[in-house]
Amino acid sequence: GLRAALDALAHDVADPEALASQADVGRLVQLVLDSLPPRYGRVLEWKYLDELSMQEIAARLKTTPKAIESLLSRARAA
Repeated sequence: GLRAALDALAHDVADPEALASQADVGRLVQLVLDSLPPRYGRVLEWKYLDELSMQEIAARLKTTPKAIESLLSRARAA
């Protein structure tokens, strides 16, 4: 959902209103990520903005992909 919204905004960068809207969404996303516990914000950013795989996130956090699935589930709920 979030990635799709950001992608949709990115397609119409010639329109000044779309640019303003894109900036607003970016600020909103950053505020939401900053309001979460750091571990939740990081894992959501890596998964949806950086498009890392579960394996890549697990390697960064030195844990298993199954643990990352659980962490992502809790982060999305938060």
